Amino acid sequence: MDGKRGGSTPKFTAENIIPEIHGTFGNLTEIAKRVQCARITLVRAIEREPEIGEAIEQEKEWIRDRVEDVYVRRLLSGDASWPEVKHFLETQMRKRGYGKVVEKQGSLDVHVKLGWSQGMEENAEALESGEEPGGWELVPPPEGDDGE
Repeated sequence: MDGKRGGSTPKFTAENIIPEIHGTFGNLTEIAKRVQCARITLVRAIEREPEIGEAIEQEKEWIRDRVEDVYVRRLLSGDASWPEVKHFLETQMRKRGYGKVVEKQGSLDVHVKLGWSQGMEENAEALESGEEPGGWELVPPPEGDDGE
């Protein structure tokens, strides 16, 4: 904004922010430096004008494409190390179907949410005998519980 609060016209708009996005790899701090505003001001502009956020996402997608191309070429030539490829796939390519697979040996706590579609006693008996209760689903652990 132009230093005034209230109904003033925003100084940082899609018109002057979007042209500065290219080459930032979608980094908000870098974009804010280029348009000479605080990062929070940029965040507010993104909230106010969704096309800014869309342009930032396009920049990120563009760089993902370039990096993916490099990795594929390195993989095909035998030059890429698996840890660097795996890291990139797990962190940047989730939308394309890649994700982190957690492999652990030993005990694993699983949080189970039970639905009592049968009578409560029948479900308790089923659990005690090792049978499947009437209704169940796996749910993620409570927040802050990373299982370690």
